[in-house]
Amino acid sequence: MIEVVWVVLKSKNRFLLIQRSVDDVSGGTWCFPGGKVNPEDKTLANAAARELKEETNLNGHNFKLLHTLRVGQYNTHIFLCNMWDGELKPACVDIVGIGWFTVAEIHTIGQSLAPFLAECLMYVSYLLYQH
Repeated sequence: MIEVVWVVLKSKNRFLLIQRSVDDVSGGTWCFPGGKVNPEDKTLANAAARELKEETNLNGHNFKLLHTLRVGQYNTHIFLCNMWDGELKPACVDIVGIGWFTVAEIHTIGQSLAPFLAECLMYVSYLLYQH
């Protein structure tokens, strides 16, 4: 089982998604910031903060674990981040786009949504409506 984190940022009923580069796994698709937990991450929240910074240039604060679910071979820890600072921008070559979407808009992304997010989108939508 591969441990990964997703970071959900919410602002005015919109959620931050990133678009992966075409050279990346699931290239060209949209998903939440996140990635694999590294051995040097002291906690899952540390992994979430690191991934958020690496991909969006944002410093996240106040991470709350919403849920952990299995998506294929991944044990996915979904964190809500209520506070952040920094200049939002693609912070590495793996990220080519950043956007804020409502839950309804996320559902209309279709094939441009990362397969691992599309697989559990109904459940994740339920979690998002709760927060």
